[in-house]
Order: sequence, then C-alpha cells, then structure tokens
Amino acid sequence: MAEVNFVVTGFAPWGSHAPLPNLTINTSWQIANALPRVIFRHGKPDIRILTYQTPIKASWETARKTAPVLWEARKADYGIFVEPNHSETFHIDAMIHLGMDDDPEAPFSLEKMAYKGGFEDSDVDNKTPSEEDLTGGGAWNSCPNLLETDLHVDGILKQVLSTTHDAEIRTSTDPGRYLCAYLYYASLAAVHVRGEMKRDLFVHVPPKSGSQDIGKGVSVISKVIEAIADQLLDSSRGTPSTSRPASDLVSK
Repeated sequence: MAEVNFVVTGFAPWGSHAPLPNLTINTSWQIANALPRVIFRHGKPDIRILTYQTPIKASWETARKTAPVLWEARKADYGIFVEPNHSETFHIDAMIHLGMDDDPEAPFSLEKMAYKGGFEDSDVDNKTPSEEDLTGGGAWNSCPNLLETDLHVDGILKQVLSTTHDAEIRTSTDPGRYLCAYLYYASLAAVHVRGEMKRDLFVHVPPKSGSQDIGKGVSVISKVIEAIADQLLDSSRGTPSTSRPASDLVSK
C-alpha cells in the first residue's frame, strides 16, 4: 500500500435566508482549502488529501446531488489529470465533510450520526427542502431514519487528544437539522445503498476565521485524518476496528 486517499469537503457561506448568523465566510472551506495535499508519515503509508474543487453551495438540492457524485470519485471532479489509457476514477479510502458551527465558542465536534428527517429551514436560495430532497430523489426509501458512520469515533477522538493540547474537541450525536447534517446523511446514504462500509465523518469546526484559528483547524483536521488512516490500517491487519476486509478499505 503506497498511500491512503482522503476526500475533504467544505461549505460556502449560508447566506441571509439561513436560520443562522449571516456570515460572509465559511471557515469549513477555509480549513479544507488550506489542508496539505499530502501528509508524509515515517513508517506508515502517506496520506493524500483530495479536496473537492469548490465549496459546496448551502442549498438542499446541491447537497443532495453532490453527495453521490463525491463517492463516484471521478478524477476530473477533484482536479486530477487523467492520463491517456488510465482510469478516470480513483479509490476513496475515507471522506471527511467539514461544516461551520454557528456558536463562536463551539469546539471541534466529531459527529457520529445523521438523521433523515427534521429538515425544514430555508437554504441560501430561500428554498425549503423539496420531496426529492427529503427522499434523496427516492434513493433513500430503503435507508433507516438514522445512519451512523462505521468509523470508531471515540477512538479517533482519543488519538487526536493524545497529540493535541490547545484545541477543544468532542464527539457528538446531534449534528443539527440544517445543511451540515443533511449533507452528512446524504453522504452516509450514498455509501449505505452501495452496501459499503460507511467510512465518512462530519466535523463541525468553530466559526473563528483568524489566520491562527484556521491554522489550528488545519492542525486538528490533519490529526483527525491521521487517526482515521491508522484505524483503517489496523483493520487491514486484522484488528477489529471495522468489519470490512482490507481490500475494501485501503488503496493498494
């Protein structure tokens, strides 16, 4: 195994119609866009970070349509050059979605789960969720009302806290009922309907946007990514971190 592939996404600003403070920036995208392209690791596979090329529009329709596209892993969608006679797709080992909390004092929150229902507020286009949005265009009819990531979130938190001493980080079982939670459910559902391990995680990040704050965010998210990579590697060696076989988890 040469390296592990992680996809990271962030959101565009909410706009004035959201039931949240009308901020002109979204720190989730600032952090996602500032992450290193590769995390080099001694004695372990390097981690390649592929950030989705643009921030995800804070729209119900956009989030619904984008989630399955992310998991299709088309190189062109991530700005990756497609060489002649080579595959147009790549393998995604894990995916992290970043979203901004509206509380200025909020910690970094590792979200364990997302819910199918409860979405009713207006998005950036002043639109409420349509029937297609609430059912994933019909793709979620067989999905349960609650979907949990298959990653061991408590283990991720423990590893991150062991190496981070200047940031507040927690786990959470309530991602809210706005676009952050909606995208998370849509992403989990996209993998669930394919019968694959739900190897995605949503992280709420603080709204503070100073350069030091963004730098702290980059550091914390990088450590989260490393913790997930280690978990997947443990699984591939037979440690029961997950239930999936190695060939389904890690790039060869």
